[in-house]
Order: sequence, then structure tokens, then C-alpha cells
Amino acid sequence: MHQNLLKREIGMSPELLSTSKKLFLETMLNEIDKKICELYAEYKQDFENNEEYVNRLLLAETIARWKIQRKRVNAELRMLDGNSYENDGKLDIAKERKFEEFLEVKKNKARCPFHKDKTPSFSIKGNKGHCFSCGFHGDIIDFIQKQHGFTFQQAINFLS
Repeated sequence: MHQNLLKREIGMSPELLSTSKKLFLETMLNEIDKKICELYAEYKQDFENNEEYVNRLLLAETIARWKIQRKRVNAELRMLDGNSYENDGKLDIAKERKFEEFLEVKKNKARCPFHKDKTPSFSIKGNKGHCFSCGFHGDIIDFIQKQHGFTFQQAINFLS
């Protein structure tokens, strides 16, 4: 409904509107990632400087809110990509892939590929990964998206 209204108002096709929205959401996602990394760095610095627990708690809560926002934007991007992988099983196959296939993992830890890492800072629990240095957090699909610059759809195809 909104696309039809916008199409009449500004003369844009639904395809162009969808592409513009994807671009906006991808830019927003990058900005959210930057903000989360900044907050993690601030949290780490506060922890090392023995700042008050309340300050660290507020930072942790802020990080959690930004992560929720990131999930919402990711979900909207996935909807725009028209993902209907449930029917052909590609999504299930992709989710079953392990981080060990792409990283050298020892005792559920690996060196993060998103920054220079001397010691392992990438922790793996189940099928989720988290880097304590750069703040990356996600499943194998998010990992492949970030590592290769893929969209959700491309990552699913790559993994399945």
C-alpha cells in the first residue's frame, strides 16, 4: 500500500523503491555495527580502568538494545530479499554448517577473521560465534555475510 502511494507521489517503480530501501537498510546495518563496536571498545576500556559497575551495566544494556535493532534491520533485509528457503531446505542446510569449516578452531576459540588477531578472541558456542575484540556476534549465516560481503540470499546459496 505504501509503495503504491509512493509510486504515485514520486513516480518510482516498486522495484526501485525496494532497491532504495535495501541500500538504506544495508547502510543502517553498517552504522549499527560500527556503533556496537564502539560501545564494546568503551566497555572494554571501562572494565580495564575499573570504572563503576553501574556504568558498565548501562553500556551493556545499550549494547543489547543496539543488537536488537540490528536483528530487526537484518530481518527486514531478509524479507526484502524474498527468502523462501524453508520449502527447499536450503536454510536448514546452511544453518547446519559449522564455524570449524571456515576457521581453525581449538577448544571453541578461533582467531577472528574480521581484524588482526594475535590470540583467539572469537568464541564459538553451539552454532553462534562472538568476537570479544570487534564485537561481531551471530550465526554461521551472519558470519558468511560479513566475511564475504554477501546478502542473506547469497550466503544461504553459498552455504547450501
